[in-house]
Amino acid sequence: MTRSVVLTTQLTGGRATRLGRGVRTGYLVALLTACGLAYAYVSQTHSADEAEKARAIDEENQAFAAGSALAPEPRALQSALQP
Repeated sequence: MTRSVVLTTQLTGGRATRLGRGVRTGYLVALLTACGLAYAYVSQTHSADEAEKARAIDEENQAFAAGSALAPEPRALQSALQP
């Protein structure tokens, strides 16, 4: 014979219902904590990746400008401007 929820609750004095709520509450708290930590980790990782990318672009720009003729010599500029 199967027992109804009402009969089971009466036999346990409501402890099973409170226990179920406690387990559900604990699960939700753990789930929200895990989501919060995952969000914080992803944000921090994204920021670090952006900073690394900006540093690498700066290094490439400096190396390119130092190795090319983008910065003309002052004498060559003066001679080009004289008629």
